[in-house]
Amino acid sequence: MPKKIFYLGVEGGATKSMAILSSDDREIILTKKGGALNYHNTGESGTKNNLSKLIFPLLKKARGEKIHAVFGFAGLDTPVDKRAYRKIVHSLMPKSSKFELLNDANIALEARCPGEKNRVLVISGTGATVYGESGSKRAKSIGWDYILGDEGSAYSAGVLVLKAATKSFDGRTKKSVFERLVPRMMNYRSMTEFMPKFYAKLRKNEPKFFIASFAPVVNDAIRKNDWAALEIRKQVVNDLVVGVRAVASSLNFKNKEFCIGTIGSQWNMPGLLDIFKKEIKKEYKKAYFSKNNDSGAWGAVLLAKKL
Repeated sequence: MPKKIFYLGVEGGATKSMAILSSDDREIILTKKGGALNYHNTGESGTKNNLSKLIFPLLKKARGEKIHAVFGFAGLDTPVDKRAYRKIVHSLMPKSSKFELLNDANIALEARCPGEKNRVLVISGTGATVYGESGSKRAKSIGWDYILGDEGSAYSAGVLVLKAATKSFDGRTKKSVFERLVPRMMNYRSMTEFMPKFYAKLRKNEPKFFIASFAPVVNDAIRKNDWAALEIRKQVVNDLVVGVRAVASSLNFKNKEFCIGTIGSQWNMPGLLDIFKKEIKKEYKKAYFSKNNDSGAWGAVLLAKKL
Protein backbone atom coordinates (compact mmCIF):
# COMPACT_ATOMS: atom_id res chain seq x y z
CA MET A 1 0.00 0.00 0.00
CA PRO A 2 1.54 3.39 -1.01
CA LYS A 3 2.36 5.81 1.75
CA LYS A 4 0.21 8.86 2.33
CA ILE A 5 1.71 12.27 1.63
CA PHE A 6 1.62 14.92 4.33
CA TYR A 7 2.29 18.58 3.55
CA LEU A 8 4.20 20.74 6.02
CA GLY A 9 4.23 24.53 5.73
CA VAL A 10 6.45 26.65 7.97
CA GLU A 11 6.42 30.43 8.28
CA GLY A 12 9.57 31.52 10.07
CA GLY A 13 9.40 35.17 11.08
CA ALA A 14 11.78 37.45 12.92
CA THR A 15 9.64 37.45 16.07
CA LYS A 16 7.41 34.38 15.79
CA SER A 17 6.74 31.32 13.67
CA MET A 18 3.91 29.04 12.63
CA ALA A 19 3.70 25.55 11.16
CA ILE A 20 0.77 23.69 9.57
CA LEU A 21 0.54 20.00 8.74
CA SER A 22 -2.04 19.12 6.09
CA SER A 23 -3.22 15.96 4.36
CA ASP A 24 -3.64 15.41 0.64
CA ASP A 25 -7.33 16.35 0.83
CA ARG A 26 -6.46 19.80 2.28
CA GLU A 27 -7.50 18.82 5.81
CA ILE A 28 -5.45 20.64 8.44
CA ILE A 29 -4.17 17.98 10.82
CA LEU A 30 -2.16 20.12 13.23
CA THR A 31 -1.13 23.76 13.66
CA LYS A 32 1.56 25.02 16.00
CA LYS A 33 3.08 28.40 16.84
CA GLY A 34 6.64 29.01 17.98
CA GLY A 35 9.53 31.41 18.43
CA ALA A 36 11.69 33.46 16.06
CA LEU A 37 13.40 31.69 13.17
CA ASN A 38 15.51 34.46 11.62
CA TYR A 39 19.04 33.21 12.21
CA HIS A 40 20.45 36.73 11.81
CA ASN A 41 18.77 37.54 15.13
CA THR A 42 18.72 34.21 16.97
CA GLY A 43 21.92 32.62 15.59
CA GLU A 44 22.00 29.22 13.93
CA SER A 45 21.76 27.28 17.20
CA GLY A 46 18.84 29.39 18.42
CA THR A 47 17.01 28.98 15.13
CA LYS A 48 17.60 25.23 15.13
CA ASN A 49 16.30 24.96 18.69
CA ASN A 50 13.17 27.01 17.95
CA LEU A 51 12.49 25.16 14.69
CA SER A 52 12.90 21.79 16.37
CA LYS A 53 10.33 22.71 19.03
CA LEU A 54 7.98 24.01 16.35
CA ILE A 55 7.96 21.09 13.92
CA PHE A 56 8.65 18.07 16.17
CA PRO A 57 4.97 17.50 17.12
CA LEU A 58 3.98 17.74 13.44
CA LEU A 59 6.71 15.34 12.30
CA LYS A 60 5.64 12.94 15.03
CA LYS A 61 2.07 13.09 13.73
CA ALA A 62 3.26 12.24 10.18
CA ARG A 63 5.74 9.56 11.22
CA GLY A 64 6.03 6.72 8.73
CA GLU A 65 4.49 8.70 5.87
CA LYS A 66 5.96 10.87 3.10
CA ILE A 67 6.44 14.53 3.92
CA HIS A 68 6.63 17.37 1.39
CA ALA A 69 7.57 20.63 3.11
CA VAL A 70 8.16 24.27 2.29
CA PHE A 71 9.90 26.60 4.75
CA GLY A 72 9.62 30.37 4.43
CA PHE A 73 12.25 32.25 6.44
CA ALA A 74 12.35 36.02 7.04
CA GLY A 75 16.15 36.10 6.87
CA LEU A 76 16.62 34.11 3.67
CA ASP A 77 17.87 36.69 1.15
CA THR A 78 21.19 35.39 -0.19
CA PRO A 79 22.86 32.09 -1.18
CA VAL A 80 24.78 32.26 2.11
CA ASP A 81 21.49 32.46 4.02
CA LYS A 82 20.08 29.53 2.07
CA ARG A 83 23.06 27.35 2.89
CA ALA A 84 22.72 28.18 6.59
CA TYR A 85 19.01 27.39 6.64
CA ARG A 86 19.43 24.23 4.55
CA LYS A 87 21.95 22.91 7.08
CA ILE A 88 19.48 23.53 9.91
CA VAL A 89 16.45 22.06 8.14
CA HIS A 90 18.38 19.06 6.81
CA SER A 91 19.41 18.15 10.36
CA LEU A 92 15.79 18.08 11.55
CA MET A 93 13.76 16.64 8.67
CA PRO A 94 13.41 12.88 8.00
CA LYS A 95 15.74 11.63 5.27
CA SER A 96 12.83 10.51 3.10
CA SER A 97 11.22 13.97 3.10
CA LYS A 98 11.27 16.47 0.26
CA PHE A 99 11.59 20.14 1.13
CA GLU A 100 12.20 23.59 -0.34
CA LEU A 101 13.48 26.78 1.31
CA LEU A 102 12.08 30.20 0.40
CA ASN A 103 11.88 33.72 1.74
CA ASP A 104 8.77 34.33 3.86
CA ALA A 105 7.54 36.80 1.23
CA ASN A 106 7.19 33.93 -1.28
CA ILE A 107 4.92 31.90 0.95
CA ALA A 108 2.88 34.92 2.08
CA LEU A 109 2.30 35.90 -1.56
CA GLU A 110 1.03 32.39 -2.33
CA ALA A 111 -1.33 32.66 0.65
CA ARG A 112 -2.70 36.06 -0.35
CA CYS A 113 -2.83 35.65 -4.16
CA PRO A 114 -2.83 31.86 -4.73
CA GLY A 115 -2.34 30.77 -8.33
CA GLU A 116 -2.25 34.32 -9.76
CA LYS A 117 0.24 34.93 -12.59
CA ASN A 118 0.77 38.63 -11.83
CA ARG A 119 0.93 39.42 -8.14
CA VAL A 120 2.51 41.68 -5.54
CA LEU A 121 2.84 41.31 -1.78
CA VAL A 122 3.26 44.31 0.51
CA ILE A 123 4.62 43.38 3.93
CA SER A 124 4.44 46.08 6.58
CA GLY A 125 5.30 44.68 9.98
CA THR A 126 8.41 45.08 12.12
CA GLY A 127 10.21 45.26 8.78
CA ALA A 128 8.82 45.97 5.30
CA THR A 129 9.12 44.36 1.88
CA VAL A 130 7.42 44.64 -1.48
CA TYR A 131 7.78 41.47 -3.52
CA GLY A 132 6.26 40.67 -6.91
CA GLU A 133 6.01 37.86 -9.44
CA SER A 134 5.02 37.71 -13.10
CA GLY A 135 5.42 34.20 -14.47
CA SER A 136 9.10 33.38 -13.95
CA LYS A 137 10.11 37.02 -13.31
CA ARG A 138 10.69 38.24 -9.76
CA ALA A 139 11.20 41.72 -8.26
CA LYS A 140 11.73 43.06 -4.76
CA SER A 141 12.10 46.46 -3.12
CA ILE A 142 12.43 47.95 0.40
CA GLY A 143 13.20 44.65 2.15
CA TRP A 144 16.89 45.17 2.85
CA ASP A 145 16.57 45.32 6.66
CA TYR A 146 16.46 48.36 8.89
CA ILE A 147 19.64 50.19 7.89
CA LEU A 148 19.50 49.72 4.12
CA GLY A 149 15.71 49.59 3.79
CA ASP A 150 12.50 48.77 5.71
CA GLU A 151 10.78 52.06 4.78
CA GLY A 152 7.08 51.75 5.59
CA SER A 153 7.71 49.39 8.50
CA ALA A 154 7.03 49.58 12.23
CA TYR A 155 10.75 50.26 12.66
CA SER A 156 10.68 53.29 10.37
CA ALA A 157 7.44 54.51 11.97
CA GLY A 158 9.02 54.05 15.40
CA VAL A 159 11.93 56.28 14.41
CA LEU A 160 9.49 58.96 13.21
CA VAL A 161 7.50 58.69 16.46
CA LEU A 162 10.60 59.17 18.61
CA LYS A 163 11.77 62.14 16.55
CA ALA A 164 8.30 63.72 16.57
CA ALA A 165 8.19 63.46 20.38
CA THR A 166 11.65 65.00 20.70
CA LYS A 167 10.93 67.86 18.25
CA SER A 168 7.72 68.65 20.11
CA PHE A 169 9.64 68.65 23.40
CA ASP A 170 12.47 70.98 22.33
CA GLY A 171 10.32 73.40 20.32
CA ARG A 172 11.35 72.58 16.76
CA THR A 173 7.71 71.92 15.86
CA LYS A 174 4.30 72.66 17.26
CA LYS A 175 3.16 70.44 20.09
CA SER A 176 2.29 66.79 19.47
CA VAL A 177 0.67 64.21 21.75
CA PHE A 178 3.75 62.06 21.16
CA GLU A 179 5.55 64.22 23.72
CA ARG A 180 3.25 62.70 26.36
CA LEU A 181 2.58 59.26 24.86
CA VAL A 182 6.17 58.23 24.16
CA PRO A 183 7.48 58.56 27.77
CA ARG A 184 4.44 56.59 28.96
CA MET A 185 5.57 53.67 26.78
CA MET A 186 8.46 53.25 29.24
CA ASN A 187 6.47 54.37 32.32
CA TYR A 188 8.01 57.86 32.56
CA ARG A 189 6.17 61.11 33.08
CA SER A 190 8.15 63.36 30.72
CA MET A 191 10.67 63.46 27.89
CA THR A 192 13.21 64.80 30.40
CA GLU A 193 13.04 61.49 32.28
CA PHE A 194 12.65 59.41 29.14
CA MET A 195 15.58 60.48 26.94
CA PRO A 196 18.58 59.37 29.05
CA LYS A 197 16.85 56.09 29.91
CA PHE A 198 15.99 55.47 26.25
CA TYR A 199 19.63 55.17 25.18
CA ALA A 200 20.48 52.96 28.14
CA LYS A 201 17.66 50.59 27.22
CA LEU A 202 18.53 50.71 23.51
CA ARG A 203 22.00 49.38 24.31
CA LYS A 204 20.47 46.37 26.07
CA ASN A 205 17.93 45.48 23.34
CA GLU A 206 17.97 44.53 19.68
CA PRO A 207 17.59 48.00 18.07
CA LYS A 208 15.17 47.08 15.28
CA PHE A 209 12.61 45.47 17.57
CA PHE A 210 13.01 47.96 20.39
CA ILE A 211 12.43 50.98 18.13
CA ALA A 212 9.58 49.22 16.30
CA SER A 213 7.85 48.75 19.66
CA PHE A 214 7.07 52.50 19.66
CA ALA A 215 5.11 52.32 16.37
CA PRO A 216 1.72 51.28 17.88
CA VAL A 217 1.49 54.64 19.68
CA VAL A 218 0.74 56.14 16.25
CA ASN A 219 -2.65 54.41 16.34
CA ASP A 220 -3.67 56.23 19.54
CA ALA A 221 -2.32 59.52 18.23
CA ILE A 222 -4.28 59.20 14.96
CA ARG A 223 -7.48 58.64 16.94
CA LYS A 224 -6.69 61.91 18.71
CA ASN A 225 -6.24 63.52 15.27
CA ASP A 226 -2.68 64.50 16.13
CA TRP A 227 -1.02 66.34 13.26
CA ALA A 228 2.34 64.52 13.64
CA ALA A 229 0.64 61.12 13.63
CA LEU A 230 -1.22 61.97 10.42
CA GLU A 231 2.11 62.98 8.84
CA ILE A 232 3.68 59.68 9.89
CA ARG A 233 0.79 57.74 8.35
CA LYS A 234 1.22 59.77 5.16
CA GLN A 235 4.93 58.92 5.10
CA VAL A 236 4.27 55.20 5.63
CA VAL A 237 1.77 55.19 2.75
CA ASN A 238 4.20 57.04 0.48
CA ASP A 239 7.08 54.67 1.26
CA LEU A 240 4.96 51.59 0.51
CA VAL A 241 3.52 53.09 -2.69
CA VAL A 242 7.06 53.89 -3.89
CA GLY A 243 8.01 50.27 -3.15
CA VAL A 244 5.07 48.97 -5.19
CA ARG A 245 5.94 51.38 -8.00
CA ALA A 246 9.49 50.01 -8.18
CA VAL A 247 8.33 46.38 -8.31
CA ALA A 248 5.49 47.10 -10.76
CA SER A 249 7.92 48.89 -13.05
CA SER A 250 10.37 45.96 -12.98
CA LEU A 251 7.55 43.54 -13.85
CA ASN A 252 5.89 45.84 -16.41
CA PHE A 253 2.56 45.93 -14.57
CA LYS A 254 1.55 49.47 -15.58
CA ASN A 255 -1.30 48.40 -17.87
CA LYS A 256 -1.81 44.85 -16.63
CA GLU A 257 -4.15 43.27 -14.13
CA PHE A 258 -2.34 42.18 -10.98
CA CYS A 259 -3.27 41.00 -7.51
CA ILE A 260 -2.01 42.86 -4.43
CA GLY A 261 -1.87 41.16 -1.05
CA THR A 262 -1.03 42.83 2.25
CA ILE A 263 0.30 41.35 5.45
CA GLY A 264 1.82 42.66 8.68
CA SER A 265 0.93 44.43 11.92
CA GLN A 266 1.27 47.96 10.50
CA TRP A 267 -1.91 47.49 8.46
CA ASN A 268 -3.78 47.83 11.76
CA MET A 269 -2.95 51.55 11.72
CA PRO A 270 -6.29 53.42 11.40
CA GLY A 271 -6.93 54.44 7.80
CA LEU A 272 -3.62 53.13 6.46
CA LEU A 273 -4.99 50.41 4.17
CA ASP A 274 -7.78 52.56 2.74
CA ILE A 275 -5.41 55.43 1.90
CA PHE A 276 -2.86 53.01 0.45
CA LYS A 277 -5.50 51.38 -1.78
CA LYS A 278 -6.67 54.78 -3.01
CA GLU A 279 -3.12 55.84 -3.92
CA ILE A 280 -2.40 52.55 -5.71
CA LYS A 281 -5.61 52.73 -7.74
CA LYS A 282 -4.65 56.22 -8.95
CA GLU A 283 -1.62 54.73 -10.72
CA TYR A 284 -2.71 51.16 -11.44
CA LYS A 285 -6.31 51.06 -12.65
CA LYS A 286 -6.25 47.29 -13.18
CA ALA A 287 -4.74 46.41 -9.79
CA TYR A 288 -7.05 44.55 -7.42
CA PHE A 289 -6.64 43.72 -3.76
CA SER A 290 -6.85 40.19 -2.43
CA LYS A 291 -9.48 39.36 0.16
CA ASN A 292 -7.59 36.27 1.36
CA ASN A 293 -6.36 36.38 4.95
CA ASP A 294 -4.64 32.99 5.03
CA SER A 295 -1.34 32.76 6.92
CA GLY A 296 2.04 32.48 5.27
CA ALA A 297 2.24 28.97 6.73
CA TRP A 298 -0.80 27.97 4.68
CA GLY A 299 0.85 29.51 1.61
CA ALA A 300 3.83 27.23 2.34
CA VAL A 301 1.45 24.24 2.46
CA LEU A 302 0.02 25.19 -0.95
CA LEU A 303 3.55 25.40 -2.38
CA ALA A 304 4.48 22.08 -0.75
CA LYS A 305 1.66 20.46 -2.70
CA LYS A 306 3.43 21.55 -5.91
CA LEU A 307 6.71 19.84 -5.03
